[in-house]
Amino acid sequence: VRLRVHHVDGLAADGGAAMFERTRVRLRMHVLPGALSNVEGALRSQLNQSILKYVPALEGVPLAFTSLRALKAHARIQDELPDLHMPVEVVVLLFRPKVGTVLEGIVTRSSRDVVSVLVLSVFTASIRLGGASGGAHAREGDRVRFSVSGVGVASDLITLAGIELVVVAHADGGASRSISRSKSHKRGAERGTCAEPATHDAHAAKRRKRIEKSRA
Repeated sequence: VRLRVHHVDGLAADGGAAMFERTRVRLRMHVLPGALSNVEGALRSQLNQSILKYVPALEGVPLAFTSLRALKAHARIQDELPDLHMPVEVVVLLFRPKVGTVLEGIVTRSSRDVVSVLVLSVFTASIRLGGASGGAHAREGDRVRFSVSGVGVASDLITLAGIELVVVAHADGGASRSISRSKSHKRGAERGTCAEPATHDAHAAKRRKRIEKSRA
């Protein structure tokens, strides 16, 4: 389902580097005659199909839809199609990281050159390390903090690139330490592009389950 966004009003954002934003949007939606007994349920079902998927018109990933309301008392039938078209307004909670946003996550893979991180247990990030140092310091299961240097989209899923990796807490409870800064991603941040999106989405969930099981 592609959301047909007609208008966007910003409601709340914590500065230019906010991780979440709450936005009021106006949409053109439709329902089939069989859904007339529960129009709101049909509309929410359509909206929920966009959750956790990148929506270009909103420049972010919807996490939740609230305050749904119809803007007109009547719907409209177009041509000979059975769909009933109606304008609605809804408040959307968006995950909308930008270059410079500081995020935290759990390391799912660590090598000499790249550290892969899972953010909010959903979104993936890759931090390319410069030189021979850094990768060995961040281990699988560590909680780390990094600065976003680029945002990319692949198959409706958002991917992140980062720099300035810092270990917040080791999986074994050790002290935190700074890792490194990626020169290539620093240049990407200046251009506002993602130099190398994460490619480990298929393995992230399995690694997270293994980590949680080992902690139990």
